[in-house]
Amino acid sequence: MPIIGIDGHLTEQLIKSRWSGGVDGLVDAWMASSDNKVRKRPPPNRSTIYRWLQNGALPKSGDDFLVLCALLDVDPLGLLVASDGDSQKAIEHLLVSVQLEQWRHHSLRFMEKMFGRQTVWPPPEFAKNHFRREWNIKEFSHDPASKANYYATIELQCNEDVIGRRPQTVHFAYFIPGFFRNRWLQFGIVIRHGVETRLVHINGHSDRCEGVSLGGPSLVQTWFGPGPAVFRAASLHPFDIFIETQRRPAGACVRFPG
Repeated sequence: MPIIGIDGHLTEQLIKSRWSGGVDGLVDAWMASSDNKVRKRPPPNRSTIYRWLQNGALPKSGDDFLVLCALLDVDPLGLLVASDGDSQKAIEHLLVSVQLEQWRHHSLRFMEKMFGRQTVWPPPEFAKNHFRREWNIKEFSHDPASKANYYATIELQCNEDVIGRRPQTVHFAYFIPGFFRNRWLQFGIVIRHGVETRLVHINGHSDRCEGVSLGGPSLVQTWFGPGPAVFRAASLHPFDIFIETQRRPAGACVRFPG
């Protein structure tokens, strides 16, 4: 398996849950997809798809990977794993590729527009061109005049119907007013699947915890420092957030380091 690959077991489960015909159903859906009609090229053959599932091989093109993710209705980061099966480690490898501009997996280069300083974030074409939807976006801000230098808790309520069947990825970014021309910097992601919450920060830090119920929120902590900041959370699926600045979280949580 390559350094970064797809979670073949999860992908196979998603295929079987979406189409009674399994891989044959996926191929038929791929043929009928609007992406395929625009590109006018045949879908991958069955042996190629089985190689993805059995060996964790990434599709050779970013377009093919995005079509697969769109048909499965899952954010690409929700399908990635490292060679040892660790999803957090896979995203760490991806972040290193972005930061060093060294791409061993060219099919993931489309992620460049998600990371680094961005004037427009998240990139609208990422959601529109393949998933045929707008991003779900929530914003919140930190005013140090009221309180500073502490961990605020984000109660992240994901879509229960989504996370009961597939991972839901929520991307987090911020900008500091007046700096970097107010460009956004994505600083990490949170992936919720079932009762499990996984977090990866751009500095390589990762965290994981399990909640008490499928319908309960994920508790995510992030640093509110000495200066003002504007935050944005974005996901391909509906979600909601509530910011708790006073009380400590009453339950297991994951944390973006300050």
